[in-house]
Amino acid sequence: MSKKRLSILAVMMTVLLFFGMPGMCVNAADVLPFAGPLDYSQPENWLYDGAYPENAVDVFIVAPSVDTKSAVNSEITEAYRQRFAYAMNQQQALFAPTAKIYAPYYRQASLNAYALDAVAREQALSNAYTDVSAAFRYYLEHKNNGRPVILAGFSQGADMCYRLLMEYYGDAALRSNLVAVYAIGWNMTEEMLRQYPQIIPAQGETDTGVVVSFDCENGEVTDSLITPAGTKAYSINPLNWRTDSVPAEAALNHGSVTQDSKTGEITSVEVGKYGACIDPDRGTLIVSGIDTTEYPAGLAIFPEGSLHLYDNFLFFVNLQENVQKRAGSFLEGKTAAAAVSAMTATAENTPAEQNTLLGQQAVIGEKYTLYLGLNDKDTYEQIIPTDTALELANRICAKHAGGYTQFSARGGWTNDDGTMGHENTIVYQLYDISETDLKALLNALIVTFNQSSVLVEKSEAVYIYYTGE
Repeated sequence: MSKKRLSILAVMMTVLLFFGMPGMCVNAADVLPFAGPLDYSQPENWLYDGAYPENAVDVFIVAPSVDTKSAVNSEITEAYRQRFAYAMNQQQALFAPTAKIYAPYYRQASLNAYALDAVAREQALSNAYTDVSAAFRYYLEHKNNGRPVILAGFSQGADMCYRLLMEYYGDAALRSNLVAVYAIGWNMTEEMLRQYPQIIPAQGETDTGVVVSFDCENGEVTDSLITPAGTKAYSINPLNWRTDSVPAEAALNHGSVTQDSKTGEITSVEVGKYGACIDPDRGTLIVSGIDTTEYPAGLAIFPEGSLHLYDNFLFFVNLQENVQKRAGSFLEGKTAAAAVSAMTATAENTPAEQNTLLGQQAVIGEKYTLYLGLNDKDTYEQIIPTDTALELANRICAKHAGGYTQFSARGGWTNDDGTMGHENTIVYQLYDISETDLKALLNALIVTFNQSSVLVEKSEAVYIYYTGE
C-alpha cells in the first residue's frame, strides 16, 4: 500500500474518530430543551478567543459534529473538549492567515441525534443552537468592537451558521459588516432564500455578504442526509467560482490536503488532483477524477458516493485563498465607502448656496446606470422571456442595491453584412451603491443571463427629494 493511500486512510480514521457511528435509541419525549445556554462570559467556554489578533477581520467558527457517544446533546467534559479541539485545529487552518479567530465550545447535537425522528432531531439541534446563539450574542456585545465578521462552519457547524443568519442578519447594520459566510457541508435551499432574504448565495469569487456553500459527491448519489432526493442545493464551485454547471478542470485545484489529526498541521498537499462541477439537478458539487475507495462515505448515514467528510480537504488551498480574497474585497469596499463618506462630509461643509437644488438642500453622490442585454452570449438570441428576465433581474438588484429605477430599452447595431441587429435591454439606475455590492450585482447578472459583460456608466449626481414649496 502506497504512503499516499496510508495517509488518506489515516485521515479517514481521524474522521471516524470525530464522527463515529450512530446506534443509541432515544424517544422523542426524552429530548428536552435546555434550561439555558452556557455562560460565555467565562473564558473556559471559548476554545479560540481572539487567536491571530494581527488580522484585520474576525471569524466566528462553529465546530462540526465531534461527539460520537452522547445519546442526544454533548456534555462539556475534558474528553469532549479534547475531541472538539482536535477537530477545530483542522477547521481554523482555513482562516488563520486572514482572520482573528473566535470559536466557542457548545453542547452540540451528537451524531446519534441524526438517527432520531425529525422532531427529536430538531430539538437536539435547537438545543445546540441555544449555546451557539448565546456565544454569538456575547461575541457581538463584548468582543467584536465593530470589526468585519466572517461566519464559518462545516456540517452541523454550517447548519448553525444558517440559524445565525436567520436570527441576527435581518438587521441591516449587522449585514453591512458581514464579509461572508462559509457554510460548507449543509445545503442552502430555495425555501431558505424565499423566507430569509438575508441569505444570499455567493455568485463569484469576491462578492461579500454572501454564503459560500457546497457538498461533495461522486455524481451517482440521488439522496443523502445533506441533500435529500427532490431538493436542490444552491452551491458555488470552489475552483472556478461559478454557480452553473461549467466544469472546472483539475488544473484549477491549488491543493488538496491531509492534516495532522490533532494539531491541524498540513501534512501533504497535492496540486491539480481533482476537478469539479455542479450537478445541474441536485446542485451538489461533483468531484471528478476521484477514487471513492480512497474516500469512502465512512458513515452509515451517508450513501456510497458521498464525499461529505472531505469537503474542506479536497479544495483546501482554494478555500483558504478565497477567504483572503473575499476579505480583501470587503476591506476595499469599506475604504471606498469611507472615501464617499468623506466626500459627503466635504459637501455638507460647502456653503449652502452651492449645495441646493430648487431651494432644497441637495445630496451629492454617485449614480450608476447599468445596461443589461438579454441576448445569450453563446446563441446570440434571447432565451429568457422578457417578463421572466425582468423578474429575475429585479430580484438581483433588490438583493444587492436595495432600491433601483428600472426601465426597458432596445439596442440596435449594424452587422458586418449590412443587416441590422437588435437586442432587448433592461436599464437600471442605482444611487450610492458600494463597489463591492455593485460587483456582486453585476456578477449575478452576468451568470444568470449568460452575458459576456454588462455596460456600466458612472456619474456624479446632485439630487433631492422635492417636497414642494
